[in-house]
Amino acid sequence: MRPVRISAVCAVLTILLGVAALVGWAIGIVALRGFSDPMLQMRPITATGLILSGTALLLLTLSKGPLLSRVGYVLAFLVTALGVSTLFDHLTGHTYSPDLGALFPEVGHLTYTQMVPASSVNFILKGLALLCLNWETQKGRRPAQYLSVLSSIAPFQVLIAYTHGTHSLLSVGSNPYLTQMALQTAVAWILLSLGTLCARPNAGFMKNILAESHSGSAIRRMLVLAILVPIGLAWITQAAGQNEFYHPGFGASVFTLLSIIL
Repeated sequence: MRPVRISAVCAVLTILLGVAALVGWAIGIVALRGFSDPMLQMRPITATGLILSGTALLLLTLSKGPLLSRVGYVLAFLVTALGVSTLFDHLTGHTYSPDLGALFPEVGHLTYTQMVPASSVNFILKGLALLCLNWETQKGRRPAQYLSVLSSIAPFQVLIAYTHGTHSLLSVGSNPYLTQMALQTAVAWILLSLGTLCARPNAGFMKNILAESHSGSAIRRMLVLAILVPIGLAWITQAAGQNEFYHPGFGASVFTLLSIIL
């Protein structure tokens, strides 16, 4: 599949995840918005932002005319503004961002109605990435690609945490709301990051990664190994420790050693 098509598919899937979450809140289907624990459910404001982000990415990826591109940039600006306003809410303790509780009564029963700070930061990063999607520096670098990589860090950590069970996200110390997010939210962020990276495959560092050459193939294989091997090692060492095959400290040392070797 061509990278641009991958970008479009990622954008559409992100929109669908956001719409599904809103439907879940509207008709009371928890599975559409996350797990049974309220802290692991996608908030309506997050779903709305993801729909805007996916639509902006789709328009900027497939648009061949100035009108749709301008609409995409307007949506990207709204995404950035949403991230700034919700982050300001977290920093000040007051609510200045849109409140969707009136549209979804179930939200009013939650003790924590806003998106987590990690999502607020990601909306800022993703909005800026979309706004500068076509900007290239004199050295041939694309800031949008670096912003997309940054926006994938927190959701990727959340996805890894989910492989160890939901309890790993519900017991994270004195600030439990920093990175807690629904599984659908984390997946949507990864899709948006991948989609933004594939939107301009012939520029920046994506040009080397997606190159139809031996070096490009080698880079892609190394990236897959660099992602999957540590996750697999961490899961195996933790599972062995939980089954008391050895002390957790020994498992951590084995994981560290294997990571260094590989």
